Amino acid sequence: MTRNSYSMVESHAVLELADVARHYGDVKAVDGVSLSVQPGEVFTLLGPSGCGKTTTLRCVAGLETPSAGRIRINGETVSSVDRHRFVPPERRNIGMVFQSYAIWPHMSVFDNVAFPLQLRGLSKNAIYDRVERVLDLVGLEGLGDRGATELSGGQQQRVALARALVYEPRLLLLDEPLSNLDAKLREHMRTELRALQRRLQITVLFVTHDQAEAMVMSDRIAVMRAGRIEQMGSPTALYERPATPFVRDFLGRVVTLEIIARDARATVAGEPGVELDLPPESIPSAGRLVFACRPEDIRIAPPAAPGANQLCASVESVTYLGDRIEYTVRTAGGRQLTVLGPKHDPYHPGTPVSLCVDTRQATVWSP
Repeated sequence: MTRNSYSMVESHAVLELADVARHYGDVKAVDGVSLSVQPGEVFTLLGPSGCGKTTTLRCVAGLETPSAGRIRINGETVSSVDRHRFVPPERRNIGMVFQSYAIWPHMSVFDNVAFPLQLRGLSKNAIYDRVERVLDLVGLEGLGDRGATELSGGQQQRVALARALVYEPRLLLLDEPLSNLDAKLREHMRTELRALQRRLQITVLFVTHDQAEAMVMSDRIAVMRAGRIEQMGSPTALYERPATPFVRDFLGRVVTLEIIARDARATVAGEPGVELDLPPESIPSAGRLVFACRPEDIRIAPPAAPGANQLCASVESVTYLGDRIEYTVRTAGGRQLTVLGPKHDPYHPGTPVSLCVDTRQATVWSP
């Protein structure tokens, strides 16, 4: 499937974008994005800074006016350039948590969360019941009277989440909501947030540049580049079967080898006596190609003669990472590669080793 050839699917999708674009003069911040998000799904827009992911989210929220295309939420068209229709943000019944949380410092936790309900004219009793329920839901029970800025970063993030959930929105938009937290708290909050989403079955459109965060949080991911969707699919599919070199390189580290393919076997250029057994369907053509796999698909082992799926190498440096060891090795042909190994019985610098390649998880590209 080529970029941006994604067709619209079932009409019961919570969110549908059809050829949505947002231009600023000659700059195409979003360039023909189409996608759908199903009920109870966490759909993530992932990509580097400037790829168009946040602008796409802001178009969904109604904070940006698209230059082209159509947006539907629960079957209702909220934006259509062709039909000259634009529903303002407050009428889209969506919740949004910003990167900065946007908590009002002069208000208590309770008043921050209650504010959207007050705007909607609910009674005091109804507001109290809903706010107390959602504060309990996000783990802030008993903190309603506290000043919002007296809380820790993780608690402030929960206040912003509670405020977005309190009026029971049809769709929750999350714009890098964990990026201001320290690494350990960010890991804890992503687990909590995912567990809460599953319990409530909320439909979420999530924006992040963090690959690990996207892999943990998402049912499906759209990797974006230069305003377009480069590839869309499950975290497993994107990581193990990237459709383009950009997706392959963006989602984690990659080991690449130049190979010369013929039938289901390939020789590794510059590595005497080394051949790779490849699944026939993975070889796009005969001739010079690029073989790519993840570092975890290469097992470091005691030295042995070169053979099928096995390279001779020596260890140059060793980095202890707690749960594993990262080795920088140099092959007999002079290539420097990074591979991983268990933390027990490490190989020391200068030690000869064999690199055993699992070719079943690899991808092969034309250069």
